[in-house]
Amino acid sequence: KVNVCTSGASGAMVISIMVTNNVVERPRDLAVALAADIERSLLHLPPIDATTPSRRLSLEDTMASQVALMKPLIEQDAERLKDAGHLADGTAFAGDSSGAYSTSTHLRLALSALIGLLVSGPTAGMQFYMVTLQHTGALNSACQLGAQTCDEQLSMLQGLFMFAMFVFLWSGMPVGYLYDVLGAQTASCGGAVVSAICLALIAFALSLDGQAWPIAQFVILVLCLGLADGGGLLASMGVLGWIWHYPRQQ
Repeated sequence: KVNVCTSGASGAMVISIMVTNNVVERPRDLAVALAADIERSLLHLPPIDATTPSRRLSLEDTMASQVALMKPLIEQDAERLKDAGHLADGTAFAGDSSGAYSTSTHLRLALSALIGLLVSGPTAGMQFYMVTLQHTGALNSACQLGAQTCDEQLSMLQGLFMFAMFVFLWSGMPVGYLYDVLGAQTASCGGAVVSAICLALIAFALSLDGQAWPIAQFVILVLCLGLADGGGLLASMGVLGWIWHYPRQQ
């Protein structure tokens, strides 16, 4: 995308060039190269033909001449787009819409979606295994000494769920930022690694004696439950990286 702005007071021209990340390799280098080419072209404009009469054209004459120049190009482009592929909303896809996929691509996409589902959800689905956590003795510091479970423990677990969900919700913005910066492949692999490490730490925290290590167990569970869901979300977003292989389905 190229934005051009000319100052009416000074006549200075400012050009902004933006290249979408994750579409081309090294987008910043491409933007810098395009800027250099545009600057070189503007600094070395061809001289005006001496045979051209130096008269001031009216706006109507200028527009008419531009329309006359563009009309055959528009007709040629319309003919070319007639046989082009079309997206779901009917927009013509001028590029190669054949896609870059095979049977292996279909299988890897399905596997990526399945793993993205399995690696996420320890916090969002906590209500389903809350009773199981209670029976393991997690956060039983509120119980009498030596007691494995009690009613007060369930309130502690509900508080754990709220704090972990708070951490997960706040991880949403960094997750989206990392996806844009790192790209689908690196971000999804990194998110899966973070989720796996957090799940291992959750297992370690549950192995602790809740009455001997109440603060350590609570802190580890809060942080790791929230970050495990954040990493799982980042891993599941890797599915979006496959859309470039299926341009006709976009």
